[in-house]
Amino acid sequence: KDSTIDTDLINKRVPFRWTDMQFLSDDVGKLSKSVSSETNLVHQLRNLLGSPTKKLTIISSYFVPTKDGVDTLVKLAEAGVDIKILTNSFDATDVTAVHSGYSQWRPRLLRSGVKIYELKSTAAEEKRDNKLWRARSQSSTSLHAKTFAVDDYQVFIGSYNVDPRSANINTEMGVIINDDELARQLHGALSDDLLNQAYEVKLLENGNLQWHTMEKGEKVVYDSEPRVDMADHVWLTIMSWLPIDWLL
Repeated sequence: KDSTIDTDLINKRVPFRWTDMQFLSDDVGKLSKSVSSETNLVHQLRNLLGSPTKKLTIISSYFVPTKDGVDTLVKLAEAGVDIKILTNSFDATDVTAVHSGYSQWRPRLLRSGVKIYELKSTAAEEKRDNKLWRARSQSSTSLHAKTFAVDDYQVFIGSYNVDPRSANINTEMGVIINDDELARQLHGALSDDLLNQAYEVKLLENGNLQWHTMEKGEKVVYDSEPRVDMADHVWLTIMSWLPIDWLL
C-alpha cells in the first residue's frame, strides 16, 4: 500500500529500457487434452531457453520440482551451474499441502550445491485448524512471484510455477525477456541481503537442516523448521509419502 509505482509512472520517474520480449502461452486445448503435450508452455520454455551453463535463479511461490526435476537440477549443479531458489516457507505459503512436495527434496538439492531461500511470513501467530488443507488468511506475507533467470541474458516472468500442476494441468502464460541487466539483477537479488525477509536453508554434515536469517539486526539460526510444530511435521511427512506430486 506504500508503493509509489503509480505516481512514479505518471511523473516519468521510472527508467525504461527497450528490449526483445517473446510472449508464450499454453494452448487452450491443454484443458481437454486435445493437443500434443509438446505444445505446452513448459516444452516451449525448454526449447527457447535451452540448458543453463552458468547461472539459474528460480523464484516460485509453489516450487514442486518432482524427482525428475530434482535430478535435472542436481546434474546442472554438479556441472558447475550456480543455482539459487526462492520459495515460500511453510509459514508463508498459502497452500500448505504444496510444501510437502518441496520440503522432502531440500537435502538432496543442498547436497549438490543448490542454494535455497524461503520467504518468511510477517504475520502474527494465527490458529492452524485445518491449515494443511486450506489456504491461509491473506493477512500474512506470501510470495506469489513466478520468474527465473537463465545465465546472463534471459528472464521469464509469468504465471507458470515450477510444479506439475502448472506444467501438465493449468493453462499458463508469460514472457521471455532478453535483457542482460534484468538477468543480473535477478541473480543478485538472492543473496545475504535477503536474510531480513527470508531464511537461507543449509545442510549440516550430519544431514540435519538449519535455517539462517536476520532478526532485529542479529543473525539467528534455527535448528528446526521455523513455525512448524509436531503436528505439522507429522502431516507433512505423511503427505510426502503419498503419490500426489502431480496434483500440487
